[in-house]
Amino acid sequence: MLISVKDMGKVFENGTVRFEALKHVNFFTHAGDFTAIMGASGSGKSTFVNILGCLDRPTSGAYFFEGIDLVHFSNNQLAQLRRDKFGFIFQSFNLLPRTTVFDNVELPLLYHRSYHSRQRKALVLEAVEKVGLTEKLNNKSNELSGGQQQRVAIARALVNKPTVLFADEPTGNLDTHNSYEVLALFQALHADGTTIIMVTHEPDIAAFAQRTVVFKDGAIVSETRHLPQAASLMVSDQSPSLHSSV
Repeated sequence: MLISVKDMGKVFENGTVRFEALKHVNFFTHAGDFTAIMGASGSGKSTFVNILGCLDRPTSGAYFFEGIDLVHFSNNQLAQLRRDKFGFIFQSFNLLPRTTVFDNVELPLLYHRSYHSRQRKALVLEAVEKVGLTEKLNNKSNELSGGQQQRVAIARALVNKPTVLFADEPTGNLDTHNSYEVLALFQALHADGTTIIMVTHEPDIAAFAQRTVVFKDGAIVSETRHLPQAASLMVSDQSPSLHSSV
């Protein structure tokens, strides 16, 4: 089992105000799963995924990753885990606007002192090729369309070859066509063995995963496994090529 969460709770306090964001959450996922985390705003889904990605800590409970309980990890240990094991994709892309595609994708590698420049270049080229943007390598990110910028963000998340890819509303700023392109790419990565945990509030987006977990009021209220829709078919209905128009 890759991830196991037991009786997890998260409380935010501000003076006399106390908000219980997560309540007795139990969750697990195996390597290679593609899971959609759903729920309304304030349901706890983003708080939960932030904890899974070690961007935040639980107030109570246990979080095991690859069999190791992370609750007592130091901040430095968590930072190293994020660097080595996790990739993150956000709704807002979070790219450096006047910096080239190459430099944006290379950025996580600069925190690995063991990589020399030739290794970094090879890893960047591989990641950019996966998302179909090799011809845009020297373009600045602010010269790209929204769909292209999100694919740069995906390449940046992949460049370290993460064990888990976390995506928080990755299609939230995209139109329907570009959303399908990103989902088709996720499904291709999943087919290659990448574990993906995707936050979304849209049932039609969650349908492209193989499993949906729904949060309400800080707790998991349902979990279903289903045959995922094929995003590549959606793209082919609108465009002759997966990477032709974004």
